Amino acid sequence: MGNLRSELLRELESRGPGGLRQNEIYSALNYSRSHVSETLASLERGGIILRKREGKASKRVWLTEQYPGHIEGLVRVGILMSSEYVPFLSSIWKSMEGKNQKIKVRVFGSAPDLISSLHEYTLEIGVAPTFTHVLFSLTNKKEVIISAVGSGGSAVLSNSAVNNNLLATSESSTMALMSRELVKEKGAKIHFFTDPGKAKDEFLAGSFEYMAIWEPFLSDARNHPGIEEVSDSGEKSFLNPCCSIGVSRNFLESEGELVRVISRGYHEFLEKMGEPDLDYGIGVISDATGYNPEELLESLKSYEFSDRLDLAMLRKYMIDVGIPVSSERLKEMLL
Repeated sequence: MGNLRSELLRELESRGPGGLRQNEIYSALNYSRSHVSETLASLERGGIILRKREGKASKRVWLTEQYPGHIEGLVRVGILMSSEYVPFLSSIWKSMEGKNQKIKVRVFGSAPDLISSLHEYTLEIGVAPTFTHVLFSLTNKKEVIISAVGSGGSAVLSNSAVNNNLLATSESSTMALMSRELVKEKGAKIHFFTDPGKAKDEFLAGSFEYMAIWEPFLSDARNHPGIEEVSDSGEKSFLNPCCSIGVSRNFLESEGELVRVISRGYHEFLEKMGEPDLDYGIGVISDATGYNPEELLESLKSYEFSDRLDLAMLRKYMIDVGIPVSSERLKEMLL
């Protein structure tokens, strides 16, 4: 059963939100019909796949994490590899206690991929740069921003041992915004990365002269000899809030009260946040980044956490980054 299980999961992953008709599985894989049915049933019991009937005699199969719609009792949260999200992850874990809801966290390499998944409804919640949320929402109405996360915790660094004018940064993100002045002033050539840990290692090894990076990778890189700070997010007031929390519209429509519980829960969590309360978020980010809990707790000191985000703040943010958006359109993006 092991080989069939692996082949099934690979095939379903390749199909994404479109899923796969169960009859196609029978014909595509060289296993008996009973063997396939038994394996599908096992995966379904484990919550790994989801099956929905199509018509009278057919079913479609998805990986649970790729099903394009809300699944009752499950909240799928998309994040990037950042310690900024530790408090929110811990707060949502606490908010879901006793509510018969499971949390499934997916870690993405890029903000555009995360927001695309949110807009495909394969996530209930997406935590990503405010800029990416708004940019991708200009052409559709697939999400609503319910809260800010925080600000700070990022900087543009230079490696004094390198002179190649290459700048490593992430795409369509706060880091990309922070990098604009360096590109304008020095004509730096941009290299986009999707793995901040790998980019940090390559930067320290001399592949790039500059790097726009966030915590916990920032503190790690900054502690090496010859690494200097070109600018930090504290100097860029227009970057506040750095990141925001968005929910898919179908999740809001089907679980509106739960969304409000999550939003209120984060606000209340920040008001009385203490180190022991952060265990869940620390565990998730430690697994994603490879940094230990002590390093992550230390990196949190680089941030100012606040859930506050209103129309005036969002409008100013977009004007300051050079993409004015009408108040009416921005209002539609906010809870």
